Amino acid sequence: MMPSYTNMAWPEDPYGTGQLWRQEPSLLAGFAVRWAADAEPATPASYAVVYLRVHRTRPVGLTGGVSFGFRAVAAATEGDVPELVRLLDLDALRARRLAKIVTGCRLGRDLHDMGAFVTGDAGRGLLGLAAAWDDPEGGNPGLARVLDIASEDVQPGSGLAAAAASAGIDPSTMTTAFEPQRTIGQAAGMARRPPAGDSLATQAEGGMVRSAQWLAAGSTERALICAVTAGRMLGRHVWEGSLDIGAVMAANAWDCYPLLDFDQRSAGGPQDLVSRVTGGTR
Repeated sequence: MMPSYTNMAWPEDPYGTGQLWRQEPSLLAGFAVRWAADAEPATPASYAVVYLRVHRTRPVGLTGGVSFGFRAVAAATEGDVPELVRLLDLDALRARRLAKIVTGCRLGRDLHDMGAFVTGDAGRGLLGLAAAWDDPEGGNPGLARVLDIASEDVQPGSGLAAAAASAGIDPSTMTTAFEPQRTIGQAAGMARRPPAGDSLATQAEGGMVRSAQWLAAGSTERALICAVTAGRMLGRHVWEGSLDIGAVMAANAWDCYPLLDFDQRSAGGPQDLVSRVTGGTR
């Protein structure tokens, strides 16, 4: 079964459209995708979507704490990729139709690249959101507003790290969002399950589980950073001081990623990449 992580009771219905007794919340949806680039073409290794509440008429204060919902998945085998793409397609379709705001960092490129992996009837969500990303001012007024926080129109000359810092997020509190591509590639390799009956399967199980959690958590953290940065840029979220992303992840996702420590800050030095992903488990 493909590794999947969520802190929501209804991950297939985050907007509450099927729950008649619930009031549909106003949500900002942030997306992030991670790729395994150890082969050509690069393949999706994980993605996450994060949901933050927004208010119709006033900013939401986050100084006292940030609550967010999320869903993240990681591909443990090549056969998991179509299911990962299918779920991303559904989440993109729902977000474009039901969220108030959809954000990401250069997400349009990821959406277009993901189109190469679409099979069956999937693709409407990915292609529709990709088209909106290409022309954010030409969308249907009944659909979500899209915001690329790395766009030259929004934050000239910046990527996610610079945009987040300018929004008031403490970069030292980010644990997995900015790991180098080679580390992500190693994690993706270690997360892949051997074929059924392989003698290495049991020996490597701990490392595979931890690596899958690390990949999904990295996408979750990156999507969260996109979401709170966009909220701050648009005046939909406010907070005092610097926002501690590690603490927010620990408060909201600790039980979904029990093998990871979100309070452990990245040292950033030339340490063993395998140990950074697996915590020493090989």
